[in-house]
Amino acid sequence: MARIAKIWPPVLSAALLLLAFPPFHLGMIVFVALIPWLASLRDVSSKSGFKSGCLFGLVFMSGQFVWIFQFVQKWTHDFALAFVPFVLAVLIASLYFGALGALISICRRQQWLWCIPLIWAGIEAFRSYIPGLALPWGLLPYPIASMPGLLQLGYYGTIFLISAWIVLANVVGMLMMEKAERKLIRTVALAFFGLGILSFVRYQTPLSGKGTRVLIAQPGVDMAFGKDVSRSLSVAVTEQVQIANTIKADLIIFPEGLADVGQTFPPDLDFPIPNSVAILFGASRRTVVGTYQSAIAYDGDWSFSDKRRLVMFGEYVPFRDQLPFLKIFTLTTSDLIGAIKTEAVEINRIKVGPIICFEELFPDVASDQAKNGAQLLAILSIDDWYMGSNAPEQLAATAVFRAIETGLPVARSASTGITMAVDQRGNIIRQAPVGDRRMLDVEFVVPEKSDYFPASILFVYAFVASLFAVPIAAWVVRRRATVPATEGSSATESASSN
Repeated sequence: MARIAKIWPPVLSAALLLLAFPPFHLGMIVFVALIPWLASLRDVSSKSGFKSGCLFGLVFMSGQFVWIFQFVQKWTHDFALAFVPFVLAVLIASLYFGALGALISICRRQQWLWCIPLIWAGIEAFRSYIPGLALPWGLLPYPIASMPGLLQLGYYGTIFLISAWIVLANVVGMLMMEKAERKLIRTVALAFFGLGILSFVRYQTPLSGKGTRVLIAQPGVDMAFGKDVSRSLSVAVTEQVQIANTIKADLIIFPEGLADVGQTFPPDLDFPIPNSVAILFGASRRTVVGTYQSAIAYDGDWSFSDKRRLVMFGEYVPFRDQLPFLKIFTLTTSDLIGAIKTEAVEINRIKVGPIICFEELFPDVASDQAKNGAQLLAILSIDDWYMGSNAPEQLAATAVFRAIETGLPVARSASTGITMAVDQRGNIIRQAPVGDRRMLDVEFVVPEKSDYFPASILFVYAFVASLFAVPIAAWVVRRRATVPATEGSSATESASSN
């Protein structure tokens, strides 16, 4: 019974949190889902907290990473082979939550309740940027992406500040369940509601800029598992280009993967370039040093921007050279190369910041484009590999957070979906039905420049720093508590001897 009492709280919290995410869509549960687990970490050792966190992570990330199994299995056509990265991803992610459980147990023993939201956000930020294995998946704010009024804290401190705010709500619930002092509950609750008011104030700030007409294309062709993809794609894109030629627009945006181009321009394409509107599309760009995924722009002049963050086991295999068994993972092409830095392109007098598929998960890519002077973010994606799983909706949700964080409108173009337009406050203006051949005609309010909040990165640093500050501070407190007792004991022994 004692063992069951230790197991059920992390399992229950993980299960509740999974209900907040697709395909269940019970988003508001995130504000209470963590209460059982947080309460169970009271008066437990760091070792027990670590074990509890690992169990939470195993349950939660097993549900979150179902798409990895499906993705690799469809790619490699091997059930057993697909199971390997799924298990590895879940096990690695569970270690992050194990560390989180150990740190929360320290905070609970020391009664540092304010640190719990900080270290949760710190773990999310840490696992989102750790070199080689970075994957910001299953972050707490994703389930409430359809509620932009609650998300504006992302402008001040990225998506991770929103996570901290959500955890703060769970801390309030935990204190109420434990019947803590009313003054403490009231103080934490006021902090939560105060931050919520700050979010709504930002949400109500009016948009400013010039009207810019953008066409966002969804070809409606399954570029992952469709038949005769090249021909179908050529027909679909040609049709949409012809329509675009009849519309007085500033720009048309297509998804990634439309062509293979070399180092010389103009490239040899299977579809015509529009003659009355500028175009931005994704392509593989082959060079003497390797192949890049790129955004190609044309408005009378050619330009391009290369993808910086690549997909593990999709565009490259991490540690392939160090772990020989990983050589069995064969990709449709050789491992791609990531760009050294993120770059914007200027198209038809508009500075556009391309974000290519997987990159949309990373706040720093969007913020780099804002720093580059981008006025519009363009996400070029192929979600076809993940259709039928829990991935496409979470991928699309990132467009909302990137818009809020940068203060820039976002145009997201995907091959079969999810294609949509998002304004600077995270409102979804238009969205195309998944699978259809559609072209969204959107009038964006494009600012002269982003009102990106440069200090937002300081929150990320602070969150990560808290992961190290909490155990160090706890060690110092423990040290101070034991040293005087030791000195006093020595003095007593000396007096007795005399």
